[in-house]
Amino acid sequence: MTPSAARGLVVVLIEGGSDVSEKELTAWYEEEHVPRRLTLAGFDSAFRYKAIDSKTPTWLTVYDIEAPEIANSPAYLALADQASDNEKAILAKLSGLSRRTYAHIRTFSHPDTNTNDLPTQYLLAVGFIMKSTEGEAELDKWYNEEHMELLSKVPGWKQGRRFVLTDHTARGEFVGQPVHNYFALHSFDNKDFADTVEFKQATSTEWRAKVMDLCISREARTFELYKNFGVATNLDASLMGEDSYPNSQWDPADNSDYHSGPSSYHHPVQLIDRSESSPPAASQPRSSSDSAWRDTNTLENDSLPPNESVTLVDATFDENILRSLCELDCGVPLLLDRIKQSMISCREASVFLKKRAAIEEEYGKTMHKLARTTAETYGMHDGKAGTFVASWQSAMKTHEAMGESRLRFAQRLNEMSEELATLVKEVEKNRKQTKELATRYERALQESEAVTEKSKNRLDIASEELERVLLQKEGESLKDNTVQQRAGGAGGKRAIGKAVAKGGLLLKGKNPGNIQRQEDDIRTRVSNASDAYRKAVTDTQAMRQEYFNFQLPRILRALKECADEMDLGTQYHLTRYAFLFESTILGDGSTLVPPPGEEGSPLNPGLKATLEMIDNRGDFKAYMHNYAYVRGPATPRGPRREGPSEEGFLPPLPPHQPATEKVSQASNGVNGAIHATFGVDLADQMARDNVEVPPIMEKCCQAIEKYGLESQGIYRVSGTVTRVANLRQRLDRDLDSVDLDSHEWSSDINNVSSVLKMWLRELPDPLLTFELQQGFVDAAKIENERLRHIRLHERVNDLPDANYATLKYFMGHLHRINQHAAENSMSIQNLAIVFGPTLFGQMRPTEGGAIPMPDTTNQNLAIETILTHYTDIFVDESEQ
Repeated sequence: MTPSAARGLVVVLIEGGSDVSEKELTAWYEEEHVPRRLTLAGFDSAFRYKAIDSKTPTWLTVYDIEAPEIANSPAYLALADQASDNEKAILAKLSGLSRRTYAHIRTFSHPDTNTNDLPTQYLLAVGFIMKSTEGEAELDKWYNEEHMELLSKVPGWKQGRRFVLTDHTARGEFVGQPVHNYFALHSFDNKDFADTVEFKQATSTEWRAKVMDLCISREARTFELYKNFGVATNLDASLMGEDSYPNSQWDPADNSDYHSGPSSYHHPVQLIDRSESSPPAASQPRSSSDSAWRDTNTLENDSLPPNESVTLVDATFDENILRSLCELDCGVPLLLDRIKQSMISCREASVFLKKRAAIEEEYGKTMHKLARTTAETYGMHDGKAGTFVASWQSAMKTHEAMGESRLRFAQRLNEMSEELATLVKEVEKNRKQTKELATRYERALQESEAVTEKSKNRLDIASEELERVLLQKEGESLKDNTVQQRAGGAGGKRAIGKAVAKGGLLLKGKNPGNIQRQEDDIRTRVSNASDAYRKAVTDTQAMRQEYFNFQLPRILRALKECADEMDLGTQYHLTRYAFLFESTILGDGSTLVPPPGEEGSPLNPGLKATLEMIDNRGDFKAYMHNYAYVRGPATPRGPRREGPSEEGFLPPLPPHQPATEKVSQASNGVNGAIHATFGVDLADQMARDNVEVPPIMEKCCQAIEKYGLESQGIYRVSGTVTRVANLRQRLDRDLDSVDLDSHEWSSDINNVSSVLKMWLRELPDPLLTFELQQGFVDAAKIENERLRHIRLHERVNDLPDANYATLKYFMGHLHRINQHAAENSMSIQNLAIVFGPTLFGQMRPTEGGAIPMPDTTNQNLAIETILTHYTDIFVDESEQ
């Protein structure tokens, strides 16, 4: 039985103390204590954990058991009486020990969690003590409707299991301490899950705060897996009946031992009345330890509309249905036929998933092979080079990634098909075993009723014989009276004849002594027959009561749970199939067209954007230049353009060159640019242009404030790669000739904001300068907010004049952006995250030439503080 299928849990908390070393405690616990418990029937697995949160108790052991009652069974309690001297000595030296038994409430698993993923390396254990039953109901509702859904989005979360307390004992320092009556175990495969944004979101909602107010106590502990003892295999079969039932007084082999005493089977108390509670823990007529389907709940994906609630697969057991089945005479055959129908449906689903996997596998392999072969063979032919080949290779990588995605989808479909096929085999086996068990119980009851009927017949025969003897005895007495008196005459003869007619003279010639002995013998036989009949009636009635009140409900419960397991398993895998199919399609869409809001990556900007990056004109110019260079001054095969005048060639005409272009080239920098802007030192730009604020910043900021103040995610959302590159080139070539008010740029203001960020990133010396980088970071590390503000103000004042003026203008621009945060969602924190690395630039290289890792957190905090106190730092009272 997998941990998620266990219906009970034994939790043992141990604190060794100073008298027991960790080595001594581990040797006893792992070599003696736990292995003995895993030999008991019902103990399925055990896992030992060690705390990593520096709290006590240090050790946690979790036993998965089939039902909570097993922890109080005679076999388990006998282990304490059979403890070795070493175990008794260690227990006496322990600082504290607490053993708690829990009943399973519900299990939640991530759709991608497999059996091999459990147990995980890290475990979060959370306990609650609620103030009232209303608080308990609210806790259940919060877990089912919000908390588990949010936890499923935390990276590394695999499974969550919830339990409710049924029993506990303590010794040492744990005596008298409160015990949490609700317990949850969350499995993670990464250690830093608590530091993730998703986990903080899951533990900071308004609903959670409401639940915490309804708690008396809540404790969360983090543990790391120390020892996995695996699944128990050496079960003590002597503690169970041959059909995996607890040994009871029902034994068809000896009908004389039936009685109507209390049964050894105990139905567990319903601890919580909830609409989504788990089935009550009860002894099972079959073992599902090898089931491929786990009793978990499937969370739907996040593609649901916001106004639709998340739907869970309902895995509860309907007790009302069970009572209705018990009242039907055809309950057993009804469930047997229903299970047969469910198996047929499950087989059909398994076959469908198998064929669907084959289709996806063929498609994925063909796509992957085509993309890789095409990419490899392109270089063998004389195809175009330049931007075309780069975009072509990128497009092939996109197709290759889509093929790999379909192969992963096919693999998961194969796994689900195999799990459904395994589920059908197991349920079919359990159905057959339970059917045989029901038949045997029915046959035993029928045999007992037949014995009762035979006893009744023997009693009736003996009673008739006794009546005849009594009539005979009465007839002999009349005869004696007639012989003695003889005065009866004809009347006396008539009396004797009447007695004979009644059967009184059956045994002629018998004297009164013989008749008396015969009467005594028959009376003895009647008495024995009466006792036998009474005992048979009592035994049959006891067996009938036990069958209809205990055995039949147990068999019907087993069959109903078998049917539910089949139905829920089929629904779970079909729901998971829908989730995976949708995720695969959405993944393909994200690969083809990355969703807005993601930084455009040159390696994967999307298929359409990749193909749009083909520059046919530029490729042709490069090809033309290379072609002419390769041919060189060789003699042309066509007509000559120039030659000597004596051969009739005219002198060449001078090329036409506008006067404006000559002036431009005479005064420019590089590549024909009038005033190069990108990659030029800030102080040089401002001195060259004789301005207080760089013109490109002023131009871009004005356009952004005019068209983008209410643009959702301005500065966080990137523009189109090709358009951003085009705008950068035009601004660098001739800043004044670019009209940002034109529809070409105002229609998508994100292109302008991306160019401005690019200009800031390409400054040779960052806006906050290499020299003052560390000073800003050190100031940001100050915890006192007022002092941090003062130190950062001082660093800002230390900036060179050009940098100070530019920072002042830009911070004013961001301040105005933030004033419209309700429309554009750009809070001060978001702006700081965007511009922290941009304004600081790369860290200054060390003496060895290595570039250290930037302190992004404190860089962002520095920008956040400066922007928060923009008015205090930059605006004079006279300017306000």
